[in-house]
Amino acid sequence: MATIEIANIVKLLKRTYIFFTLGEGMLQEIAESFTPLFFPDGGPVYDVGDDADMFYLVYRGKVAITPRNARRPNAWLVRGDFFGHEAIVKRRFRRQQVVAERGTILLTLPAKQFLHLYQGSLHIKKCIQQRIRSEELQRRLQFNWLHKEETVYLLETKHIFFLWQRLVGPFVALFGAVLLALLYLVTDSVIPLIFGIAGFVAALLWGVWEWIDWSNDYYIITDRRIVWIEKVLFLYDSRVESPFEMIKNADANTDLIGRMFNFGNVTIKTYTTKIRFEHIPSPNQVSALLQDMMTRSAEAQKKHEEETMTEAIKRELGLIETPRPKPKEEQPVPVPERLSMPLLVLSSLFQLRTVHGDAIVYRKHWFVLLREARNPTLTLLFLLALFIANLLLNASPGGLVTYSVILGVGILATIAWWIWEYVDWRNDRFELTPEQIVDVDKVPLGDENRKTAKLEDILSIEYQREGISGLIFNFGTVYIRVGTETFTFDHVANPSAVQQEIEQYRQERIRLNLENQVKGERARMAKWMAIYHKSAKEIEELERQKGDKLP
Repeated sequence: MATIEIANIVKLLKRTYIFFTLGEGMLQEIAESFTPLFFPDGGPVYDVGDDADMFYLVYRGKVAITPRNARRPNAWLVRGDFFGHEAIVKRRFRRQQVVAERGTILLTLPAKQFLHLYQGSLHIKKCIQQRIRSEELQRRLQFNWLHKEETVYLLETKHIFFLWQRLVGPFVALFGAVLLALLYLVTDSVIPLIFGIAGFVAALLWGVWEWIDWSNDYYIITDRRIVWIEKVLFLYDSRVESPFEMIKNADANTDLIGRMFNFGNVTIKTYTTKIRFEHIPSPNQVSALLQDMMTRSAEAQKKHEEETMTEAIKRELGLIETPRPKPKEEQPVPVPERLSMPLLVLSSLFQLRTVHGDAIVYRKHWFVLLREARNPTLTLLFLLALFIANLLLNASPGGLVTYSVILGVGILATIAWWIWEYVDWRNDRFELTPEQIVDVDKVPLGDENRKTAKLEDILSIEYQREGISGLIFNFGTVYIRVGTETFTFDHVANPSAVQQEIEQYRQERIRLNLENQVKGERARMAKWMAIYHKSAKEIEELERQKGDKLP
């Protein structure tokens, strides 16, 4: 089995964020302590319950990590990633199963030497502790919007210092309520006791609300993107994210108190905006992780472009065959459930999301329709009540007919008003196609405004759910930044899913555009290569003829 040069291991350590602060000599010493472990055919690295005797660093290939009692892996680690640290630090048996893919090479470090590094470097210690916190939090939480093979490297909340800061008010109120209740023993009056108990319950609920509000905000870094989730209980819900290719740089800053308690801010600058990880523990380590992930993203993109171009040139020169496109397999079309005519009409009238081929049409939530149509609805109910009362209580035949006609005309006019509000609600739609997004605002019997933007021009996507109604009924607004303009998909149902669908369409569009660019480059390169080979053969033939003529 071939060995790995120490210089190559040092090169890997330099780009791995947990070793960023170490000097050249220290990196050389650590590199010499690593032992390569080869998996030419793949196989298990360790299983649940095994001894924690090694720390691992992925040199080449890929490993899948499956937590105890889980059916599928929750992380896929690649070159530069590490694992096996948690069991060593906490001095317990393995709680994960790790399986290496074919051709994987791991670098192993004995547990004692890893603990020596862990205790000797504050940067490494903070990185490992932060990764352990993230893994523990990830085991308790489920984010349905993550892709199946998306690996989470950081999952953090704000520093606990800010929880205690926010609990000062509830603690003071709680203490005051207890003192007020104790006045009952001095005055023998039940009033202080009642107010004390009420104040105690209110202070307790206040503290619980502050704790939930503090724990609802998350900062996430995966192998594909950064995500900031912010929630205010009963009032607000938003998720802001950005892929690594859109990030320019990430800076960490702390103040004196932050350095004392190990918290600070990380400002992430993208091409369109800034995303702030505020009051996050170990901000310098978070910044180092971001720099590592940005480097990986750039390297992966460059490698993909080189491989694609090399393959294209070989194919044009006839060195490899052009694969024939596989015929599309006809998928069985599911038979929809037959609905009765009333249900079919209702389902078409109030659908919030419809699919037409590859295009998706979104409409505002029906709660918005109810809110906009509340006046005609109340008016209609009032007129119907008057009409029924007129039929039951009006004894005069002439008056009965007269009032019935007047109320009937009013009811018809109100129904027309309600229908106008419904048509106005239904006319506002948001379309997502494989090429563009479309925002259509149309007034019944009036003007129609139509805005479009190409998917590849989208710079950022975020959503917000505001107010109790938005949280209860799960609707909100999706904000799409296109250049200096912002498109808004207002009051759509399940805005997080809408955001995810737009992002998936955008990524697919970017991929197709990149493929078209590669095809164009391939065609131009093939022509130049053909000219080069033709010219080389002609020059060789001319030189041979010239050589034959010489005496």
